[in-house]
Amino acid sequence: DRMNEIHDHVEYLDALVSHARLKCPPGIPVNALGFSQGVATVSRWSIKGKTPLQRMVLWAGGIPPELDAATLLAWQDKHIDLVLGSDDAYAKAGDLDAMAQRLITARVPHKAHLFEGEHRLEPVLLEKLMSRA
Repeated sequence: DRMNEIHDHVEYLDALVSHARLKCPPGIPVNALGFSQGVATVSRWSIKGKTPLQRMVLWAGGIPPELDAATLLAWQDKHIDLVLGSDDAYAKAGDLDAMAQRLITARVPHKAHLFEGEHRLEPVLLEKLMSRA
């Protein structure tokens, strides 16, 4: 069922990071990119998982509705970027505004980015966002 799938995704991502950390120097921060439906996956992982995330880039998708303002308080110490293309066929600028408003309500600092383009990753913007400290 759906809840078991969510649990499996969270456990898989935690295991993946644990494995990757074996090859990394200690103290390397973990950043996550969620694209489209992956935004919900990364959002849930950040709340339910064991891996502390430093940065989350939530691109062209939605924060799951079950993550209410009280739950989103856990994001107050993270760097969060919301991104959407101006010509996205699956979401509109109003969706970006609505997500930003949810974070404002939860007092979660974030930046919203509307780029000229469709439902795709924009490499220059992605590099800029993921390279910020």
